[in-house]
Amino acid sequence: MQDYDGTIGIYSKDDSLLEKLKEKFSQKYLEVIAFDDFNKVDTLHFGYLIINLLDIKRDMFVLSNVLKNIECKVLLIHPLYVKKSEKYVSDLDIKNLMSLSPNLGTLLVPDILSKDVVYDKNSLAHDLIMQSILSERVKTKFDDVLVNTVTINKLAEVVVKNTFSFGISGQIISLIGPRKSKKTFITKYIGVKPENIIQTRDETDISELYCTGSINLEFSLQLAVKNTINNFSNTTNLKIEKIEESLIPSSSQVKEKVKEKKPRIKLKYLYNLLIITFFVFVTPFALILISVLLLFISSRTAFENNKLAINLLNASKQTASIVRNLSFGNNFIYDTSNLIYEVSTLGSEAVVLVNSGRSFVSNIMSDQEYDLTANSNNISASLDKIHTDISFLQSDINELKGFIGNLIKNKLAEKSINIGDYKNKIYVTKKLFSRISVLLGQEKPQKYLVLLQNNMELRPTGGFIGSFALITFDRGRLSEIVVNDVYTADGQLKGHVDPPEPIRKYLGEGGWYLRDSNWDPNFSVSAEKAEWFLEKEMGEKVDGVIGVDLYFVKRLLDVTGPINLPEFNKQITKDNLYDEIQSEVEDSFFPGSIKKASILTSLTRNLITEIENLEGQKYLNLFKEIYESMERKHVQFYFHDDNAQEAILDLNYAGQFTFDNECGLRCLSDGYALIDANLGVNKSNYFIKRSHQLNILTSKNEIMHELLVSYDNSASPSIGSLGVYENYARVLLPKTTVVEGVRAYEADGTYKDLEYNLVDTNTSREVGFVVEVLPGSSKKLQIAWKIPAEVLSGGGQYNLNILKQAGTDEDPLTINIKEASLVLTGRRIPSYNTNLARDFSAVIFFKPLE
Repeated sequence: MQDYDGTIGIYSKDDSLLEKLKEKFSQKYLEVIAFDDFNKVDTLHFGYLIINLLDIKRDMFVLSNVLKNIECKVLLIHPLYVKKSEKYVSDLDIKNLMSLSPNLGTLLVPDILSKDVVYDKNSLAHDLIMQSILSERVKTKFDDVLVNTVTINKLAEVVVKNTFSFGISGQIISLIGPRKSKKTFITKYIGVKPENIIQTRDETDISELYCTGSINLEFSLQLAVKNTINNFSNTTNLKIEKIEESLIPSSSQVKEKVKEKKPRIKLKYLYNLLIITFFVFVTPFALILISVLLLFISSRTAFENNKLAINLLNASKQTASIVRNLSFGNNFIYDTSNLIYEVSTLGSEAVVLVNSGRSFVSNIMSDQEYDLTANSNNISASLDKIHTDISFLQSDINELKGFIGNLIKNKLAEKSINIGDYKNKIYVTKKLFSRISVLLGQEKPQKYLVLLQNNMELRPTGGFIGSFALITFDRGRLSEIVVNDVYTADGQLKGHVDPPEPIRKYLGEGGWYLRDSNWDPNFSVSAEKAEWFLEKEMGEKVDGVIGVDLYFVKRLLDVTGPINLPEFNKQITKDNLYDEIQSEVEDSFFPGSIKKASILTSLTRNLITEIENLEGQKYLNLFKEIYESMERKHVQFYFHDDNAQEAILDLNYAGQFTFDNECGLRCLSDGYALIDANLGVNKSNYFIKRSHQLNILTSKNEIMHELLVSYDNSASPSIGSLGVYENYARVLLPKTTVVEGVRAYEADGTYKDLEYNLVDTNTSREVGFVVEVLPGSSKKLQIAWKIPAEVLSGGGQYNLNILKQAGTDEDPLTINIKEASLVLTGRRIPSYNTNLARDFSAVIFFKPLE
């Protein structure tokens, strides 16, 4: 028997909207009671109530009595459009109802389009569509009344969302879809030629009701109209009271046409007909190929010749638009051309955005003054347009059916591409750019600490802090860069600071310094600690911290190519970066040496010069590599500006680690993060490869975990202690975790149970232990734990998040899920084989074993 979290009543006729609402509310574990007579139900048992007045004639006396005696959240669904003669009464009725309950909110709904919608003679959109089905001509008046529509899917989404939101209580909200003029709606979306539109002088008898706010909806109007046309065309026995007789052939005219004697078709006419048919059939496919070709060529020339690329993209859009009109009802042709059109539109905006970004980067690095506000506004405008374009693309892909729909969705799933995630990142990035003038020192100079973390000696936030830089932005320009050796700063610390216990016990350090300040895996915590040490050691205050590792520098070198350092007689490439820098530093090293700072300063300045002078396609590669580095935690940020830091957190570029997220009723958040800290005072991570295997056993009461971590050390035994991986490992887990043990296996199968430390933080429970991997050997760790899962005992959503450690690259990851009394629903995904190039997330739904 289904266990519900509450009851929702829906006063409605039995229609497609009701079915959609039943489906969506059932997914949220609510019992749905649908009815069309208030006398037959007890409203006191409802946790929520929806009153659908789209198709039911109102009885104000009954509704008033119901709302006077009800305390639950109520959502009224009412048509947005009424006859002009009814506007005053309808507005007054709704306002009177709103006054009866503080928990009542009203949604005003425009014309509904869908493959399931029932024809409504009072709907402007329905009338225009039906006329186009019954005749080649459409009769209407061109006035300022716009066609405003919504799909049933979108309407159901809004209803569900606002049922649980108290923000709409006391509000009358109108839904606004992609509004179009009648002419545009008829010609572009219905497909009627302009010469077949008959203008009338009849006065439009449509009026919109009063509202206190609106919700803008995004969906594919083209697809919604097409689905509605198909539905109306296949529907029989429609009850249409009146359609203009001049637009419909009379029965006598039809009989006369039937009686006409058909002329004999000559062979040459048949031959010509076949040729025309062939070209009509082939032309759309040929144009699709041309459109794709134009799209491809534009991508190759986008940054060599900006104007040419945009012209090519516009040509691709126009070609795709022609194909949409030549689809002849073929879904494959229409859907393919429509997607090409939208991708071309998106591409045009992307070209503008990248070129704006290119100009912005050049301005930041130059010595010339420029208008920072204008530059940031240009980028924000492009991000805004791209966000809108992606929203339309996402909507269309979600509604795609058939071969092309399955193909695209499978490809996106195969590549782990979530369009919604990209759309959200663009939205948050736009928020971040609203603070760019502050971050780049428009009003006062802003100084940042850049931690240069060597991930060949892995530490919690990415690597050992061997050096750091102080960079200053003044009125939008990078005005100063100073690179320092960390030991120079640490030598200036006055007083004693006790280090974390593992640093004292296993690293042998009696004090704590800037070089070891990044002990907390959460970058913001370590960044604050690094700032503290910087101020105590050098008297420097900063406005934020940026952490980078060697992988990031390698990615930049992959774009710029080799960097020449003539003063050191060296050429630095992505392949020799570590070896050349390390050898230069270690040769003739002595305390107080500035050799490391000097070569890093030279590399930094020359690298910036190369980036400033990048040409063409390389700029796209630059932005791609920077984006990938942030996604993979090779670059992390911490800003003092609260709004900027909030955006960085939303983008997941703040190096945060947390698992105890509230995800709602019947939902459990789970996961782990493996955090290594090389305490061997060497660069042995150069030789270390690690991999993860997570085995999960699910039941109604608890979820059991077994994590197997393999370490392979490829260092030659001949290098001795320089190749020993002395690792203090921590596994970060949800705070409700019960740890059962840690075991280390040698290559021959022998094992040893390891002692471990348990530390509870604000965000997780940490299991810490020491493991040593000798050169030329391997070792496997086994960590076992469990978490309570009563919240899923009746079924629900399980969120699994495996968080990547900064400074690591692509650890192989295997996940196996075994079921006991709690089993997977829908399509079974018992295992995942992937890597931790970035955080891994999976949403899984369980149900009790019957």
